[in-house]
Amino acid sequence: MKKYASLIATAGMLLSMGMPVVTFASQKLALSATVKPITNSMTSISGKATQGTTVKIYSNGSYKAKAKTKSNGKFKINLKAPLSTIGLYQLQISKVGFKPITKSFTVGPTDYSSQINPLKSQLADAQTQLVGVQNQIDSMQSSVQSLSSSSSLSALQSELKAVQSSLSSSTDPTANASYQQTITDLQNQINNYNSSMNAAGYKPIIYQVQYQDLEQQAVTLQQQINKLQDQIQKLQDLSVQ
Repeated sequence: MKKYASLIATAGMLLSMGMPVVTFASQKLALSATVKPITNSMTSISGKATQGTTVKIYSNGSYKAKAKTKSNGKFKINLKAPLSTIGLYQLQISKVGFKPITKSFTVGPTDYSSQINPLKSQLADAQTQLVGVQNQIDSMQSSVQSLSSSSSLSALQSELKAVQSSLSSSTDPTANASYQQTITDLQNQINNYNSSMNAAGYKPIIYQVQYQDLEQQAVTLQQQINKLQDQIQKLQDLSVQ
């Protein structure tokens, strides 16, 4: 007690003489730091802190990387890989003579809508084209099945002969007019059938080339659709990782 009383008395005397007194009581100064918003597609963390500080990043309690602030207080910590939206993250800011501080931060999802929406538009167009090509393929398959069957033509020809026979034995003018109209209709159907045969059945090579071309278009479009769907799914997955 006498020692402290003596020091106080000495300090008082020095002050009364106008001389400065240096105290040795240490005082920790306050640090400050701000962090820019972080998303799960970034490979660096930026912000601003007290000039001359060291900024370290911790993920779930484990040290990841660090950086020092520049003369303007800005810092940038480069990461080996983007951070996940799932995790506990902290920045530790320290400097000699200052009390260290810790700031927690979160990682938000990246908005990929500007990339996903054009892909969805391309996907819709490709799907529409594929439906059109598949309809053409179905139509050609139906035509082939019809042309490959002679029963339709035989039935028309048999019916025509029967009506012609009825007409030759009929003496009723009204019935004869009806028979004649039926004969005309059947002959038109037979002619149309033969025209179809000439257009496709009698040109199998051309028909086959057209059919194979449509099949290849369908395969190419399906590959495009699969690729677009994969790209969309990957971007959607990234937004929640």
